[in-house]
Amino acid sequence: MTTATRDATVFAMPSLGADMDAGRITRWRVGPGDHVERGQIIVVVETDKSDIEVEVFQPATVVELLADEGDLVPVGAPIARLLPANGDDAGPAPASGPPPAPVASPVASPVASPVALPVALPARLPADRQASRITPRARRLIDERGLDPASFTGRGTVTGDAVLAATAPTAPQPAPPDTAPPARADTMRTHIAELMTRSWHEIPHFHLTRRLDLTAATRRLAAANDTRSLEDRIVPAALMLCATARAAAAVPACNGWWLDGAFQPAPEVGLGVVLSLRTGGILVPTIERADRLTPADMMARLSELVQRARQGRLRASDVGRATITVTHLGDRGADTVNGVIHPPQVAIVGFGAVHDAVVVADGAPAVRPVVEASLGGDHRAIDGLTGSRLLARLQVLLDGPILEEL
Repeated sequence: MTTATRDATVFAMPSLGADMDAGRITRWRVGPGDHVERGQIIVVVETDKSDIEVEVFQPATVVELLADEGDLVPVGAPIARLLPANGDDAGPAPASGPPPAPVASPVASPVASPVALPVALPARLPADRQASRITPRARRLIDERGLDPASFTGRGTVTGDAVLAATAPTAPQPAPPDTAPPARADTMRTHIAELMTRSWHEIPHFHLTRRLDLTAATRRLAAANDTRSLEDRIVPAALMLCATARAAAAVPACNGWWLDGAFQPAPEVGLGVVLSLRTGGILVPTIERADRLTPADMMARLSELVQRARQGRLRASDVGRATITVTHLGDRGADTVNGVIHPPQVAIVGFGAVHDAVVVADGAPAVRPVVEASLGGDHRAIDGLTGSRLLARLQVLLDGPILEEL
């Protein structure tokens, strides 16, 4: 987000989620005078979910930093001034389609991001920016205790445990339960619970399920993976994500947002993908233009998202507003999942674990690999018949068109 300021432009705190009100500057990756290239990360911003790496989308020169590390900056407030090369805008790329109006909520939207090449810190960083790296949890503890961050310099990476150890009382004095600082996973679960509670109260949900026969898909996928290296193999989840994105494009009534009392269809498919973290909680990155990806492309994108989510390294380019969300429980999950819609979306698709089941094939019982697919719909925007069309489309896609691209 940029606005003109004489010869330079103001780089503003971007919105890193539909419900984000402000972000904390965790770390500047650049300093005044530095030249940045398209896609280079210039600042790391902390949200309720995780740290997010914010990049620029045009070459530019950093003129001035307008916010310090540790500052909590409202969305839209200036944080830097950049001089774009050739007058180009160096701000974050816009999300696909017209951005919907923000939804009033204190809960930050979960996001995640792809793998990026590391960006080295420039040699010209000011002296006060060469201090020790302070993790988000450590900074919260320092703020809560009224400590001076400078007192922790020269200690390498300052962690939350280091702050707790440095401020521990000489005698055991357990803090009351309601004053103990929550861990990131606990904070994440609290915000998820708040958002889902709001969704359940505001959206008239209905759920549909359909059993999908994956016989053709698993056979074709096994044959295709036999010709691929271990790193390039495709998992069934990639096929299901491809099928969902294309089904959403084919049934546009399920692809969009409920805003200002009416349904607003999305011009493209932004596929939100629920990722479960090993440390607890979930992130939901968005795959832009997901209906245009081949299974191999989708697998590559999914692998990048999972890797970066587990590393806690997120990028602003993955904070596009999702138009429909998929939750997939994986091979060790339950057979069926009925998801809760992420407002202002109007649909969520769920996949349980792939498992063998007895089905009727050609008039006789047979054991085949199946997956239970579900659709959670917003009855203000769609009805059961529309949702059934999307689920039926999944079977058609998994029986032919997507398999031809393996």
